[in-house]
Amino acid sequence: MLTHLVIANPASGRGLGARRRREAERLLDAGGLAYEVFVTRAGGDARRVAREEAARYSVIVALGGDGTIQEVAGGLAEARLARAAEDTRPLAALGILPAGTGNDLIKSLRLPADFAAACRRLCAGQPRALDLGRMRWREVGEAAPRERLFVNNVGLGFEGQVGWAAYRLRLPLRGLPLYLIALLKVLVRLESPRLALAWDGVEAPPRPLLLVSVGNGSTSGGGFRLNPRANPCDGRLDVCAADARGRLEILRLLPRAMKGTHLDLPGIESRRVARLSVRGETPFAGHADGELLSERILAAEFEVLPGLLPAIF
Repeated sequence: MLTHLVIANPASGRGLGARRRREAERLLDAGGLAYEVFVTRAGGDARRVAREEAARYSVIVALGGDGTIQEVAGGLAEARLARAAEDTRPLAALGILPAGTGNDLIKSLRLPADFAAACRRLCAGQPRALDLGRMRWREVGEAAPRERLFVNNVGLGFEGQVGWAAYRLRLPLRGLPLYLIALLKVLVRLESPRLALAWDGVEAPPRPLLLVSVGNGSTSGGGFRLNPRANPCDGRLDVCAADARGRLEILRLLPRAMKGTHLDLPGIESRRVARLSVRGETPFAGHADGELLSERILAAEFEVLPGLLPAIF
């Protein structure tokens, strides 16, 4: 009997997903796992298949990067949220095989970066409860908000700008080197929008902010630890807000942001919340789990969904 469905994104990690799929099949066969593979062809495939197949498998595995993981986790979460109260059928847990550009979530979950070790963990591991975050945002010219579940991180402002710049780069790079080059490009046209934040309903006046990083996990951007104390199992979202600063100040901030030792610096605010709202006087950029959202966001609302999804990590 098939127990696992592997949803493989061959385009993730700039082609790494296609190579990892073949390696995964060899390693999972050796581990005695009963599985089949679905290969995505377009954005949204992973979410749709995970949602539709959640009741047929014990584990649905995301083979790809943070965006693929987000889609699979989102589909599984949607199946749970839509289930009628009287429906007691077990639904699939999330499994993860990393094959992405940043692979930030596996750092937060302390999953092995080595692919063979990740396959062994998948074969032997037991599900644990994982928090998810939910974001609703409104863009310029749109009356109705959009919605996205996220697993690891949402970056607004500078972090979102870097995500968009990384997407536009056509370089054979992955992970931190790609994001560092994108970061340097963004510094040339630095923007710091005026944003008003409300932490669990307590609103602060708008001020120019470099970035707002909302973390369910602790790592983003291929290796930056903007929310180093974030725990994806504690029922809270960690938020780091950085006041606007000049280019040289940003360059001095980077080494500490990579180590997670920046929270005591002037102009850095860090909080642990259940809810957050962000409102801009002008549009700002954003990404969720490395997947681009928009460069025209005007307002965003966040909440944590504690322990919603069982996952193997």
